[in-house]
Amino acid sequence: MEHRWLCGQLVYAVVIAILLCSSGTALSQSDDPNALQRRIGELLQAGRHNEAVEVGQRYVAAAGARYGEQHVEYARALWLLGHSYEGLSRYTEAEQLYARTVAILEKIRGPMHPDVGATLNSLAGLYGQQGRFNEAQALYERCIAIGEKAFGSQHPNVAAALNNLGELYRTQGRYSEAEVYYKRALAIAEQRLGRDNLDLAVGYITLGRLYARQGRDGEAEALYWRVLEIREKKLGARHPDVATILDALALLYAKELRFAEAEPLYKRALAIREEVQGPDHPQVGTVLNDLGELYREQGRFAEAEPLYKRAIAIHAKTVGRDDRSIASTLNNLALLYRNQHRYAEAEPL
Repeated sequence: MEHRWLCGQLVYAVVIAILLCSSGTALSQSDDPNALQRRIGELLQAGRHNEAVEVGQRYVAAAGARYGEQHVEYARALWLLGHSYEGLSRYTEAEQLYARTVAILEKIRGPMHPDVGATLNSLAGLYGQQGRFNEAQALYERCIAIGEKAFGSQHPNVAAALNNLGELYRTQGRYSEAEVYYKRALAIAEQRLGRDNLDLAVGYITLGRLYARQGRDGEAEALYWRVLEIREKKLGARHPDVATILDALALLYAKELRFAEAEPLYKRALAIREEVQGPDHPQVGTVLNDLGELYREQGRFAEAEPLYKRAIAIHAKTVGRDDRSIASTLNNLALLYRNQHRYAEAEPL
């Protein structure tokens, strides 16, 4: 979830000691909550969401057995499992888990605690992805209020919530409002974290996307290359977050008809995602669709068609046939068929 920069920092404002005593339930070392928490964090960082779901389910069971279901550790386990489902676009499961997390934390910590704000931030991001903008806006505004009360107005966690609200405005075409929030967030984060901070890179991406939407391509490109430099330095060249910015650069170049520059970026992003996240990950399907579009726009129809079909198969398998990603790719495939005067094949799509 790219739009929620610094989210991890906000969430992990929850700092709790792992209890050394047993609740009376014997847990094997492989089901130790502390070990499972570390493992799911590693898998999420690597973008390996299918594996994270399996570990997350074990973590929830282990935390419940050791601490009970009205404990911060259990709430953390629910949140991480929800994050794993969200990475697979399984929004219904993610929403239920986030809502349970909020309910537990509000009861334990109170409604204005930063831990509550962290989970509301996740839930707002989920709503934004589903087009539930009013619900998302209300939650982000509550996150900002919680953060300002807990940390002050110049804290990175407040910057995170400001950035996320700006991103929500951008997706609705409210560009002038979005830019104000982006720049407020970046000013805070640059001052507190430094310009080379990894979390700050996501703020640069969101501002770059806004500039691209406004036709300010030169400004967007400069920010994207800055992000690529930061991420390659901090994460290495084969990380999913590197693939994300490569895809953003490729989209920008494709928009400018710079096809020869866009193609190798898409191919590199695809190779990273297939290697790290697996050949059937939803984000692999997204890059396949984007590369297919690049080929279609150049009249390279024979190369585009199998990419669209593979993207559709991946999304049908992972997120279901009613997901918006499938509808978009089906529409692109229909355009391809019309470009080739294959109207009978285009019509059912």
